Amino acid sequence: MIMLELQLIFHFYLVSLLFFGIALITSLLLKSSSLKKRTLTLLGLLHLLCLALSQGVIGWTLFIISVLAFGLYEFYQLYALPFKRIIFYSISNAILLIAGLLADVNLIELSIPAVILMILTTLKYDESKIKNPLFPIAFSSCFLIPCVILLIDLFKINPGAIISIFFLLQFNDSFGYIFGKKWGKTYLFPTTSPNKSLEGYFLGGVGIVLGLIFLHTYIPVIEFSIFNDAILLGIFFLFGNMGDLFFSLIKRKLGIKDFSQLLPGHGGILDRFDNLLFIAPFLHFFVAHHWILGYPL
Repeated sequence: MIMLELQLIFHFYLVSLLFFGIALITSLLLKSSSLKKRTLTLLGLLHLLCLALSQGVIGWTLFIISVLAFGLYEFYQLYALPFKRIIFYSISNAILLIAGLLADVNLIELSIPAVILMILTTLKYDESKIKNPLFPIAFSSCFLIPCVILLIDLFKINPGAIISIFFLLQFNDSFGYIFGKKWGKTYLFPTTSPNKSLEGYFLGGVGIVLGLIFLHTYIPVIEFSIFNDAILLGIFFLFGNMGDLFFSLIKRKLGIKDFSQLLPGHGGILDRFDNLLFIAPFLHFFVAHHWILGYPL
C-alpha cells in the first residue's frame, strides 16, 4: 500500500512536470514573462507538495498548516492590526485549529454550515464591514481554519482525494488562464475579476475533463463512472471557479490587487490557494458520505 501511494505521487509528479514544462516552453515562445514566472512558481510548489504527500498525514498536515500560517499573516498585514490584537488573534486561531484536529468526524462536519454561512455573509458585506478590524478573526475562525481542518481530514479519508483536488484545480486554472488569455472575449465579471472570461471558464472545463482522464488511467485514483465524473466535473467547475471569484471580491472591497507578492506570478498564498480552500467543505461532504465513488481505500 505504501509503495502504491508513492507510485501515485510519482505519476502525479511526472504528469504535472510535463504539463508545467509545456507551459514553460509556451511562455518562452510567446515571450510572456507573467506566464514564465507563474509556471516557475508552480514548479517550486509542486516539489514541496510531493514531498509533503510522500510523508503521509504528518507531511500533508504540516504543508497545509504552513499555507494557513502564511495566509493568515498576509491577511492580517492588510489591516495593520496592533501587536496585541495580532497575538490575541493568533492564539485564538491556534486553539481553534488544535481543537479541530482533535475532534471526531461528526464535529468536523459541523464546521461546513459555518463555512457556508461565512461565505454568504461575506458576499453581503460592503466595503466598510470587510475593512472592519474584527472581520479578519471572523473570517479566519469561520472559513480559513475550518477549511484547513477539512482538508486534513480529507487526506485521512483518502490521500487520492488530495491528489485529485490539486490535479483537477490546476488543469482548470491553467487551461482557463492560458487559453482564456488567447481567446477570451466575453468578460463576465469586469469589476470583481476582470481577467476571467466565459471562454476561459469553458476551456477550464475542458482541462478538468482531461485531468479526469489522467486520474482514470496513469494516476488511477478514480474508477471510471459517468455519474461520478459528472459530479466531479460539476464540483470543480462550479466551486473551483467560485473560490477565485470569492477571494477576488474580498480583494476588491479591500482595495487591493493581491494579498501579497510572496509568490511571483500569483501574488500571495491566498491568491494561489483560494480555490483549494473554497472547494474543501463541498468536496469533503461528497467524499465523506460516499456520494463520490471510486476513491480506493
